[in-house]
Amino acid sequence: MTIPRKLTLNKVGSNQFALNQAPVEALQKLRNGPLVAQSDIFVDAESASAVEYHAKVFELVIKYRIVTAEEVGVRVYSSGDGKQETIIGYNKGSKKVFIDRSKSGKIPSDKFAPKIEAPYTLHGESIEFRIFVDRGSVEVFIDGGALTMTSQIFPDNTKDAVSVYAPKGLYYIDELRLWNLNSIWSSTDVAEIEE
Repeated sequence: MTIPRKLTLNKVGSNQFALNQAPVEALQKLRNGPLVAQSDIFVDAESASAVEYHAKVFELVIKYRIVTAEEVGVRVYSSGDGKQETIIGYNKGSKKVFIDRSKSGKIPSDKFAPKIEAPYTLHGESIEFRIFVDRGSVEVFIDGGALTMTSQIFPDNTKDAVSVYAPKGLYYIDELRLWNLNSIWSSTDVAEIEE
């Protein structure tokens, strides 16, 4: 998937700039819903499993405020029993954002990296994920595009749970919005392709 992006240079120091990548605003026209819109959710490891939704092709915006949790994130294409899931998260100790594909479904080869990581330092105690998921890929935009990651996944599409993730500790979800995404193809376009 690699969705269209708006690239900007942001000043981060007196003579330093950082490349910022954000999804183009036109993608918002694909939103259907919101399916979920919640805020101010207090979560610990025991209550995390209660924050669960079902979606296959979606956009998720979730802003965490970390209290004592060492790691926070979200599970997508989850079976709910831990056998299939892709975890997108942040580890406070290692200061890394990650996509863990080790249980993401069919693994095409031994060279398929089970976990990909990128260094990222929090600014304060909050981190915002904007995640786009379709049937074969995950795209992650951290804090408005300060860091981006894209990865392929090969899930069993019958497993479609989306849930928050934190193995231990406490955190707040300041904002959680989930939209199903409509196809970019109209029914007329699909009919023309099939002919």
